[in-house]
Amino acid sequence: MGSTEERINTISSLLTKQASLPSSILDAQFVQEQLGDSNFGPSDFRSFYFLAISPADIPKWKQRLVPLTEPVSYLEPQAAKAWWVKQTEFSGLKFFEPAPLAGNPNGWIGINQQTGQIYIFTFTM
Repeated sequence: MGSTEERINTISSLLTKQASLPSSILDAQFVQEQLGDSNFGPSDFRSFYFLAISPADIPKWKQRLVPLTEPVSYLEPQAAKAWWVKQTEFSGLKFFEPAPLAGNPNGWIGINQQTGQIYIFTFTM
């Protein structure tokens, strides 16, 4: 999906529909999957975002987010992506509601506080 700068610009524009970002993004990745073909019923979508930020900026991001109180399940894109969180690392993430950042209430945001990696999963239904 283009150069690092192109990915950051594209994903920043998707996420800033809600509000400006709390800090700069060092790298970003995104994939969206369509479930269903809209011919025999509606299609739903699953979106997977990856953001790399400076670990020092994590408090700025967490300040804008609401901790998730519901349990979350590990999900991954249908086609494996090297940038997506590994299942073995998933339980070490701190989870938040996706709406304040992604604009969609369905899904989760997972933050690795040590590395500055942010994973966002959203879906329609």
